[in-house]
Amino acid sequence: MEAMYLGLPVVASAVKGHVDLIHHGETGLLYPYGDSKACAEAIRSLLYDRKLCQRLGEQAREDMAQFSLDAAFPAVTGAYEMLMPTLVRQ
Repeated sequence: MEAMYLGLPVVASAVKGHVDLIHHGETGLLYPYGDSKACAEAIRSLLYDRKLCQRLGEQAREDMAQFSLDAAFPAVTGAYEMLMPTLVRQ
């Protein structure tokens, strides 16, 4: 997530968490869990395709904007504020 926020292309296994964050071919590259050959191929494709690196990195950075402090903080504080009356009454 941090790499994506910085605009870096990522390669990750297609497991829970990664598949929630990375859209294969759009914001990064996913490979089947445990498939070292597919992992190596994904990394190789980034090493030899600068345009792919740039495109994935830029799109990843755009997608991660929703998780920035400026975007997330109001939602989190709003949730706490909604819970406060309930917590105070208990």
